[in-house]
Amino acid sequence: MNYDLELSYTFIHRHPVEAAQIFERLSFEAAAGFLNAAPAHAAALLLKAVNPFTASQILEFMAPNQIASVCQTLPLGTASALLRRIDAAKRQQFLEALPSDLAGLLQRVLHHAAGTAGSLMKTRILVLPDDINVAEGLERLRRHPEQIFDYTYVINRNQVLVGFVSVRHLMLAQPESIVSAIMQKNTERLRPQMGKKTILAHPGWRNVHALPVVDGNNVFLGAVSYQTLRKLENEVEETQPAARAGDAGKALGELYWLGISAFLKGATAAIEGEKKNR
Repeated sequence: MNYDLELSYTFIHRHPVEAAQIFERLSFEAAAGFLNAAPAHAAALLLKAVNPFTASQILEFMAPNQIASVCQTLPLGTASALLRRIDAAKRQQFLEALPSDLAGLLQRVLHHAAGTAGSLMKTRILVLPDDINVAEGLERLRRHPEQIFDYTYVINRNQVLVGFVSVRHLMLAQPESIVSAIMQKNTERLRPQMGKKTILAHPGWRNVHALPVVDGNNVFLGAVSYQTLRKLENEVEETQPAARAGDAGKALGELYWLGISAFLKGATAAIEGEKKNR
């Protein structure tokens, strides 16, 4: 691999936010060329940190197969937010290049209006049936640790949310106990059409640090985490007038970017050089 490219990918992994700020200065086409040649995990780190508008414009120039690879690495909420901003025909191409299970999840999230609980929820969450015992529940958690959420939600065989249990509580319970016997039944919940202000004002946040999302029949759809809540609070705060940095701070920032911006320019040039040598 070209040394400049390898150095660029290392920089992205160590400083994704700083790399994204530099990356945003490239033309959309040049940025897409860089991402098409980058490993999916490096491309995902950049797209996750880049301004959403810029990211959506870059996607228009990227190969569908590469976007599919990147979307499999991104959190579902981030992937859906990016896809929501691009042309419908192009978005459909990307979805068709994805594994059917992930494409189905994304289509379900994309169905909800932007900024609603349905678009913000995490759907890749391990849930437990209410009629299994604790030992089986723990075994399922062990088999799928990547899908463990803040809480383990409990559903019945009709997919209806009936309660939740913490992983700690599950581990302390008797192995032969039935999950429905140890779960907490009174579960605060969100509806998928709820907007940002309603989500932020929901009284359930006083008692838990994640809220499940259910449809009109109380079928479990996903959950909104406390981390997402904090992001929403920050977005609301950003819409208010904020103090700006002084001229000295701006000058120092410009010097920093002038000194470091060569890393992506060099990487882009290296990609073009490799193409010419083929």
